[in-house]
Amino acid sequence: MEAAVDYIIEVLRRPQEYIYAGYLDRQTAKITGALDALEARLGDLAGIDLGSITAACALGYLDLRFTDKLDWRARAPGLAAWYAEFAKRPSMQKTRPDA
Repeated sequence: MEAAVDYIIEVLRRPQEYIYAGYLDRQTAKITGALDALEARLGDLAGIDLGSITAACALGYLDLRFTDKLDWRARAPGLAAWYAEFAKRPSMQKTRPDA
């Protein structure tokens, strides 16, 4: 999640001519690496604990800020299916940001 936030800060705060593409590439690599790791360990997300809540919040952030930058669902379809179910929880619905 930190890499995703850093990416957005870089894009929103810097003038276009000063945005460093190499930095954005590194942040994107961190995000896709995390997605790959979560996809490989879906069983660890079976319960409701700090790890699964954190993962769901991070995926929600990607939905909020990265819809035009990264198709994470295509990259991690198992994770996308898990998130679709987890996002139905009342606690997730009540805290979903309005975009």
